[in-house]
Amino acid sequence: MTHRSRRILRRAEAAWRSGDLERAAGDLETLAASEGRSPEVVYAHARVLSERGLSKEAIERLERFQSSPGAPAGGFFHLALVRYDAGDPAVEADLDRLGPENHVAAALGRLASFRADPAGAARADIDPAAIWSSEIAGRYLALLEARHLASRALADDVFHHRLFAPGRSEPAADPAADAASVAAAGAGAAAGAGAARGAAAPAAGPSRAKKARRTRPDRPYREDRPRWESDLAEAFDRRRFADFIALWDRGDVPSAWRDALSRECWIYAHLAVSPSRRALAIAAEAVASSRRSADLHYLHGLALTLVSRAAEASHAFVRFARADDVQCAHLVRQLEEEASSPPATAD
Repeated sequence: MTHRSRRILRRAEAAWRSGDLERAAGDLETLAASEGRSPEVVYAHARVLSERGLSKEAIERLERFQSSPGAPAGGFFHLALVRYDAGDPAVEADLDRLGPENHVAAALGRLASFRADPAGAARADIDPAAIWSSEIAGRYLALLEARHLASRALADDVFHHRLFAPGRSEPAADPAADAASVAAAGAGAAAGAGAARGAAAPAAGPSRAKKARRTRPDRPYREDRPRWESDLAEAFDRRRFADFIALWDRGDVPSAWRDALSRECWIYAHLAVSPSRRALAIAAEAVASSRRSADLHYLHGLALTLVSRAAEASHAFVRFARADDVQCAHLVRQLEEEASSPPATAD
């Protein structure tokens, strides 16, 4: 492979791993014309085809390549991943070719069994070391998220709300309270949010809430950013997601105030209010604007899970795992624990 071809391949792989499938596909189609027998090009191209919804073509290409003399045995893992995502039961035969000593391949087989029995065990029995493979961790996270959200609405779910508002997660005393009624000072949850970041934000305690002054809902924010952030934090903290969206979208709020962390809460609020195509489009647009953000890939995975697009959700969670393997592994363990506990929802 020439130096130029390797440069194009690296660019294509970086685009694919971050979710920019159109750019990756363009580069790989260019490479296929000159480097069509290179395993790296074949495997990357097949994976991109699969993630673009062309699983049948991807499987055919990989089967053809793996049947050729000298094809690396490791290619069967790529074939197994594509089959797994397509729900093809032949995945087991591909994994058998890799041998029982391959703990990552064995983990994928366990995930296939776990997925096939949704009423069975609360967790998949996989080698803990395999969780550090983004391909395994992301797909396992997708299965755990789907099971978790199948029995509860995101708007009422304590687990996910705590990821974005770790300081406090209590229901509002009056769910119909006005968005501009505040009971916390400072940015609080909105400034401390981060999907799966795991960092604790300072709690806006009840004693401070009693001292907080009430604001008029029609009073312009103008240059009063602390008041807007306080109202925004209170709305999110109290799960008044529609109010949060209205506050974030207000015309008298300068765009510079809407930072990345409050934007993540805004996306979450849309998913909680209405897990629809529009909410999914909002999450997808956010990812396209910042493909290095682990949190945005996580939110995109949640959005896809909520509209039952399982294979695409797996891909989004794999990207999240690539961007932050530590937090992905932590979330997997947390969701395993949640699966073994009674559902926790808002009162």
